Amino acid sequence: MLTYEHMIKDPVHGYIGITRVEKCIIDTGAFQRLRRTLQLPTSVYVYPGAVHTRFAHSIGAMHIASAFGENIAQRLGLVGRDEGSRLIQFLRLALLLHDIGHGPFSHSFEETILYPMGVNHEIVGSRIIESNDEIVSCIEENKDLGFTPKDLSRALLAVGSEDWPVLGYSGVDQEMEKSLFYVLKGPFAADLLDYLIRDSYYTGAGYGSGIDWERIARSTVPLHRRLGILDKAVDAYEHVLIARFHMFATVYYHKTTRAVEQLVSRLLEESKSYIDYKEMVNNPSRYVELDDTYILGNPSIRDLEPCRMLLNRKIPYTVVEEKRLQIPRRNPLMMLALDRGFLNKLLLEKLGSSYSGVVYIDTPRLPLNPMLRDDEVLVISGDRRVIKGFEEMSFGTLSHSVAIVRLYMDKRHLDKREQAVKAFREIIETSSMETLRSFY
Repeated sequence: MLTYEHMIKDPVHGYIGITRVEKCIIDTGAFQRLRRTLQLPTSVYVYPGAVHTRFAHSIGAMHIASAFGENIAQRLGLVGRDEGSRLIQFLRLALLLHDIGHGPFSHSFEETILYPMGVNHEIVGSRIIESNDEIVSCIEENKDLGFTPKDLSRALLAVGSEDWPVLGYSGVDQEMEKSLFYVLKGPFAADLLDYLIRDSYYTGAGYGSGIDWERIARSTVPLHRRLGILDKAVDAYEHVLIARFHMFATVYYHKTTRAVEQLVSRLLEESKSYIDYKEMVNNPSRYVELDDTYILGNPSIRDLEPCRMLLNRKIPYTVVEEKRLQIPRRNPLMMLALDRGFLNKLLLEKLGSSYSGVVYIDTPRLPLNPMLRDDEVLVISGDRRVIKGFEEMSFGTLSHSVAIVRLYMDKRHLDKREQAVKAFREIIETSSMETLRSFY
């Protein structure tokens, strides 16, 4: 339905077709910046092959979005109509641009720099799409697209299907159209599918190998503000869940990866003395100068201790104790008991201020329900009846999430390990965990 004027050879997906407007956007300076932004900037210190970029991931996610778009256009009766091509092209561009707002060190930058300013990479990305002259020109010069930079910006900003921009496909109910949100964000979104497969490939972890993303994409059914998945594709979807769990446990939440993130956070905090992040975040034309090399290549920043440690892979923190906890269901008190700030406050109260900077607790949590909210994944039978939800999958009922609670120490102070571990165990097994025990 679309005309591909160019081809890109991708190691994960093979040949990927590129339309004229996509080529135009890919060639902009704002998008080329993603070549210098690693997809896994902290995991690369654990898995040497993880040198792939957000540039490649964005193109891969766009490619997967095509299969979703073609399938949905067919189910909505848009095949053979210009509106069908418009739907597919809109989804492809939304996925192509979904990471345009990521800064250097990606999620570490987001937590340390963006969140304190009240923004995230989607908000920054939406600003870039609407204000970058090159990107705006690419879209506006292709007048037959049927949508604007503002429409793409709104797609990135959507936090739920109710926020999805309605383009008004003839004969399609607007509530059905809003289900397209889940191609961008959700339990089997194009973004998630590509990063699981791509990160698995480049790290060598292997858990995402063989994910049948095409079966998933072509088995989705647009519903009222939701995407369901046909029961014949449940096995393929379960593979995604298993791969996702193991990729988080062994790659994204690897103990050394998380230690590197702590070091990167220190580096970004100290770099504030040399870089006016607020001015750059509030000015999209300046923000697109930021990439990994902008930080690591700054002569002043390279002299900082965290930067020297990072460049030479001298990770100062090591795990001295770890607990894994299954959380059966969401509860505010339970979440409070596992809050990182709360646990670290208790830890320093027990150990004293002399342990500040020497020891800390990390509590990454992996929701086993990958929906953005607590909704169930809708599994649809051939006659479009919802027949079961997420918790009823073939491998049994799953907990709500798993928390990995780790005690880290500065390697230079391991002589204080015994006392720190004792305090950690007391916190986990007594005071802060009393709340948890009542739910088992």
